Amino acid sequence: MDEQLRRILRHDLRGKWNALRLCLTAFEVCDTAAEQAEMLQMLAHSADEIDGVVEQIMTLPESVQA
Repeated sequence: MDEQLRRILRHDLRGKWNALRLCLTAFEVCDTAAEQAEMLQMLAHSADEIDGVVEQIMTLPESVQA
């Protein structure tokens, strides 16, 4: 079970990381300040989600974290 949970969390972390990268790429092509503000909010949300997954990983036993 621990190995399966580790795999799920790693997959989730990759997904959140890709979402963050996508937001950053989209920010670069925003035309207006309003679009940039919206994208910054999305970047912050993505970063918070990454933090949440990392916290979950850190609560796993050391033998499972690797």
